[in-house]
Amino acid sequence: MHGLVFLTLCWILSPKADGSCTLPPLWTGDWYDSFYGQLTFPGTSKLAGWQVTSFASVITSWTCVSEDTTNNYLLFLGDQTVDFFGMPQNVFRCVKWIKITNNSFFYYARSDIEVNANNARVKVEAVDSAVTSWSTASYCNPTSAPGPEEYHMLIKKGSESLAKQWCPVPLLGTFNYVHNDGTTESCASDSQMTACPSWTTIQFDYTKCSKTQAFSQEGSVYCVNTITEGDNYYTALYNPGVVNTVYQRFTCYVISETSSGFYVSDSPGICEAGQTSTVNATDGSGVLTLNRTRK
Repeated sequence: MHGLVFLTLCWILSPKADGSCTLPPLWTGDWYDSFYGQLTFPGTSKLAGWQVTSFASVITSWTCVSEDTTNNYLLFLGDQTVDFFGMPQNVFRCVKWIKITNNSFFYYARSDIEVNANNARVKVEAVDSAVTSWSTASYCNPTSAPGPEEYHMLIKKGSESLAKQWCPVPLLGTFNYVHNDGTTESCASDSQMTACPSWTTIQFDYTKCSKTQAFSQEGSVYCVNTITEGDNYYTALYNPGVVNTVYQRFTCYVISETSSGFYVSDSPGICEAGQTSTVNATDGSGVLTLNRTRK
């Protein structure tokens, strides 16, 4: 995929065949997922925390059943089955993971969107007791793969500050901004946003304009990852402050530059599929128009 740099961690020397699975040793413990919240990896092949609902049944824990270490694919099978009119169904979720640091990774869900699972990227199929192994070649090749913006972040709980990365080039500086929620503009007369001097943390000056930005009560968020595709930057932000139903742990920024300036749209958690910088995301707070005041 153009513009996407995969940083990989090879924890064994040769590819492992499908039919068995060992999660990266660094994953053991508690992590934050930018969509699912807190995850726990208790051992070599288990995961707890992805909550997927299908046909009124809920999957809450998973076992990794197959892997492809060449492509960094991990295939998970839900530990609970789904009841479809008395017929049990398995739920599979394949991910492609990429290392950023020892304390941060990102991944793409390599499954098609399943309308019977609240549009999660999973595969639901009838249980066949005769089948006891599954192949990443079959379960990790969706007809419609996720776009570059549809990545999830994983950040190690307790090591959040170690996950900081440089903010994307368009945000390296100090800016005035206008916030447009689709009907009302705010912060036009006085505002300030800066990534100086750390280059890894964005600060909003709420004394100039109190409108909440990046779903952060304190107005301070870490840059933890950026994927570029064409003229777009898809940046994951981490909020080290208060987190509740209003203030979110993660925010996705989509950033681009046009002839009339820099634009940024936000979405809590992960980016929406097809999210652009100039249009308010479905669950976003609005669009920022940035005017650089100094580098």
